[in-house]
Amino acid sequence: MSIQVARFSGALSQRGGVGVGRDISVLDVRELQKRMKAIEPGLRTQFVRNLKNIGRPLETKIKAGIGTIEPLSGMREDKGRLGWGVGVAPDKTILQYRTSMGGKSLTTSLLRVKVQSPGTVLVDMAGRSGRFVGKGRRNDNAKPSLRRRNANPNKGYTFIASLNEKNSATASRRIWPSAESSLPAIRREVEVVLANAFRYFNMKGL
Repeated sequence: MSIQVARFSGALSQRGGVGVGRDISVLDVRELQKRMKAIEPGLRTQFVRNLKNIGRPLETKIKAGIGTIEPLSGMREDKGRLGWGVGVAPDKTILQYRTSMGGKSLTTSLLRVKVQSPGTVLVDMAGRSGRFVGKGRRNDNAKPSLRRRNANPNKGYTFIASLNEKNSATASRRIWPSAESSLPAIRREVEVVLANAFRYFNMKGL
């Protein structure tokens, strides 16, 4: 379970691409990487490293934001999958570079930071949508015959209200606010790296 907190699709296809003539699609980036590998495989490695380095400060801010989250006391005692820090450290993140895409879309999240802890995602995002409140199962880690459906939505709303009160915020309580202010500058830096790379490898018309 993870949460995506930083999208850079704008660096690929929106707002006129990277200022080099037209929109940039994922296929353009893939073609750029092929040209890099054809000349010297290490060039693509350095290209990805440069982009990831742009995202490192954002990842650091997100980790710091997670450090300010106040889970409910019951979550600290819970030893199940959604317990606080169970199996995965609350602030464990992964910074990813990706050129995969879904369906017919030619846009993607070129860089993204994923939060790895299910408990952290729950505490940060619970209540963003009330659609499923009260429809989950209690004792998810128990064998099927012992599981009970939590049919009382009031318990879900109480849980969300307690999280809001303890953290003085609604979803997203800490992670998105930690990232939001940095995104415009990071997008600009990504655009510069892309623009320079396309020019260097003489991909005319881009």
